Amino acid sequence: NGQRACGVEQPSSSTEGLTGFKTHSVLVERLPPKLCHAVFFSATFEHSGVLPSVLEYQVIPLASAVALLVDFSDRRAAEAYVEHFSLPFWAQHGGVKAKVLPPVRLAAQQT
Repeated sequence: NGQRACGVEQPSSSTEGLTGFKTHSVLVERLPPKLCHAVFFSATFEHSGVLPSVLEYQVIPLASAVALLVDFSDRRAAEAYVEHFSLPFWAQHGGVKAKVLPPVRLAAQQT
């Protein structure tokens, strides 16, 4: 089952049971809380053309804003998502920042 954070149902990890699967994560910081809903997240995935590569996402509530951590199956999608948040539109929302985090290789899962 998915997790709930900030009133949003989170998808379950689609990497469960995979051994040595490398993910490419993006951290989006300074999102206004008013944009914290599944429709918004889906729209950003679609508009940036990365929806097929999204493995999972997690909302991280902060004191004055919301951060979004998204795991992608490939680096190009992660970079495209960061590029999406560099569009001038995002400047009006208080300087939303996005960056690709170092790749993470998931440990083997025991069954």
